Amino acid sequence: MKNILIRNLSEETVKRLKEKAAANGRSLHAEIKFMLDGYASEYTREEAINKVNEIYEAFKKEKRTFSDSDEGIRSLRD
Repeated sequence: MKNILIRNLSEETVKRLKEKAAANGRSLHAEIKFMLDGYASEYTREEAINKVNEIYEAFKKEKRTFSDSDEGIRSLRD
C-alpha cells in the first residue's frame, strides 16, 4: 500500500472531516480513505460515455426499443 501526505489543509477542512468521520463511526484516517476510494472508483467522463455506448449497442443488438417520453413528461407539467 502507498501512503499520501497532504499538506496545508485548513483547520476548517480538518474539523469538517473529523465531524464527518465521527458521524460515520470512522476514524479520520478511515474516513479519508473511504472518501478517496469512492472518488477513485467513479467513472471518468470517457469511461461513462463508453459504458453508455456499450449498453446502447447491447440493447440495439437485442432489438430493444424505447418509447418517446416527451408526451408523458408534457402531461405531467400540465
